[in-house]
Amino acid sequence: MKTNRDARGGEPGVDRPLRVLGLYWQDRFWSMGPRMGANSFFLAPQSFARFGHEIHVSAPRGKGQPALENDSGIQIHRYRAGLSFDSDPRRPLPIRLTSRVLRYLAYLAFGTVNAVCVGRRIRPDIVIGYHYHGAVPAHWTARLLGVPNLTRLFGTQLGRILGHPLKMMGAFMQILAFKTPAAYILMHDDGSQGDRVARRLGVPAERLRFWRDGFDPDLYRRDECAPEVRRALGIPERDTVLFCVGRLADDKKMERLVEVLPEVLREEPGVTLMLVGDGPDRSLIERTVRDLGMGARVCLTGAVSREELAKHYALGDIFVGVSDRTNANLPPIEAMSCGKPVVALDVGGTRELIEDGVTGVLVDPARWREALPQVLVSLIRDPERRARLGAAAREKVRREIPTLEERQRMEVDLALRAVREFRARRCERGGR
Repeated sequence: MKTNRDARGGEPGVDRPLRVLGLYWQDRFWSMGPRMGANSFFLAPQSFARFGHEIHVSAPRGKGQPALENDSGIQIHRYRAGLSFDSDPRRPLPIRLTSRVLRYLAYLAFGTVNAVCVGRRIRPDIVIGYHYHGAVPAHWTARLLGVPNLTRLFGTQLGRILGHPLKMMGAFMQILAFKTPAAYILMHDDGSQGDRVARRLGVPAERLRFWRDGFDPDLYRRDECAPEVRRALGIPERDTVLFCVGRLADDKKMERLVEVLPEVLREEPGVTLMLVGDGPDRSLIERTVRDLGMGARVCLTGAVSREELAKHYALGDIFVGVSDRTNANLPPIEAMSCGKPVVALDVGGTRELIEDGVTGVLVDPARWREALPQVLVSLIRDPERRARLGAAAREKVRREIPTLEERQRMEVDLALRAVREFRARRCERGGR
């Protein structure tokens, strides 16, 4: 009779480390440079290395990158593809959609072939498809290797376009990822209401794990001090600092903060707006700053390393989120963990994180242009209220949000569960 013991000598996670093969569609984990930008794409695979398991990632090879690299315990196996698998969002719609389809088909071919080649060498226990590109080739690879697969998603745009057939067609990769067979779909709850999307697309509830990312209490602390950052950025010592953290891209809408700043300054001149991050919309934001004559009152820090980011949270007084998709992703959580109040547009699942009048203030997205300056001026003038909101925000995060270590452990445990369930089913079939 077959058993669920592995030929290499033991059950993964019990007698030996789990061996994982991940599929990644970009040549780097970080969107703004090494250790800069959204950290979820790096910390998800790094979870396995952190807890002593073996993680291999198959990814395209960028210019100057080695074919094989170890990044914080992640073994990266890179291959030449000759093109990027991401389409340019700034191109005209017909060209963009055509490019998206062709590049996705190319990734299905390149991603699957190279993952299978790596898989045959390393003999993984499980295959994980990271983000929408990775779901289908991870399933195909797992089938060919005779192991289970997971789909790991990091948020969705579909919550805003459900019920719009033409827009849904353009998001075909996201739909395919939800519908691709997998032991589990693990999705980052960033406020974009992916659980609602999954239900609408027919994902069985028992297959979906919808979890918030964890925060790092060792990095993001209320007692962090950052006078040197204030001096380096040239922010006046007594200024109240409004701030936002994230990629300077269309879905973040950070230019809105520049647009409402003149109204805030008319009421409260001692204010600086600090935008932390970089991205394709930086030139747009810089142009808006120039056009409004706000150069002396807007600080664009550029990309900041994960380790230095905590000082910028400490420097800020009020975190402001103005995205139309969600304002409940990781940056407001990190700000709250540092005791900062959050002002945010009430979109997506934002109110599930931010309690209006308790941990922050929610703004009607239909009235943001007139309502946002009023709310900000009111908070600037009331430091005691800011302190109350910030303390409640910190308590909420400490009470309800997992730490980074806890969240990474959850990721690993789910993979172990998928492997054990797969081998148990195979053992049952073999015994009949």
